Amino acid sequence: MQKEVVQERLHEKLSAGKVQVSQSKAEREAANTVQYGGQKKQKGKKRREVVEQYEEFNLDFAIIKKLATLGISPPSSADDLDKTLEQVEGKK
Repeated sequence: MQKEVVQERLHEKLSAGKVQVSQSKAEREAANTVQYGGQKKQKGKKRREVVEQYEEFNLDFAIIKKLATLGISPPSSADDLDKTLEQVEGKK
């Protein structure tokens, strides 16, 4: 109980400004220094979104099935389309 009374009186004197809390050396140095400019901001890595554009190339399943019966592999891209058409003409 006596400890609580002492802490209460100490708190009253601290709030009234009659007693000051001692500061560490680092706190005293920080209070006595002047800082110019802002703090250095840490920068994180910026993520760049990689946007890959794919050219749509759709084939009906019926066309793929007909090409398979002829023994011709279906084209995988628009660039292969000419080669596939030449193979179809060759089969005729």
